[in-house]
Amino acid sequence: MKKLLFVVAGLLLIVGLTSCTNYTRNFYGTYTFDKVSYLSPVSSATVDYLEEKMAGTRYTIKKDSFLIEFVAESEIESPSYIYIGSPTYAKEELPELDEMVDAACVIGNEIEYQYTIYREDGSSSGWRLYASKDTLWVASYVDNTADGSEIILFIYKLTPVR
Repeated sequence: MKKLLFVVAGLLLIVGLTSCTNYTRNFYGTYTFDKVSYLSPVSSATVDYLEEKMAGTRYTIKKDSFLIEFVAESEIESPSYIYIGSPTYAKEELPELDEMVDAACVIGNEIEYQYTIYREDGSSSGWRLYASKDTLWVASYVDNTADGSEIILFIYKLTPVR
């Protein structure tokens, strides 16, 4: 009887732990820039300027790479890009609201997770993804070494390429 009780308790523990695992949204795919959702007040750019400049920018997010392809501004200029090979997408809990109050006010409270993108060597890439049930945003941030916090420079809403 004790063995049966022990086996049942073990099975319940396994089932309970399995059901408590965090849901990871599948964000892999190709996206295009949709709009500026947040722009840091320390930025010298305007939302209108960035929306014009970023139009047509493609984001390809794969397990083994993170790629941003900017549109060439003229026919003689070649497109530029940001490439991060072998990234780690670290799923993290959202920071306290007061640390992200400006961005949360703009994006809304629908954000479920943030994924900080680290380079292959483990260093910060300065990029982060915010995910909700049906929306993905990309953000650029810098470390504020004065107090150890981060400054979000901008957050762009992305649209999946169908």
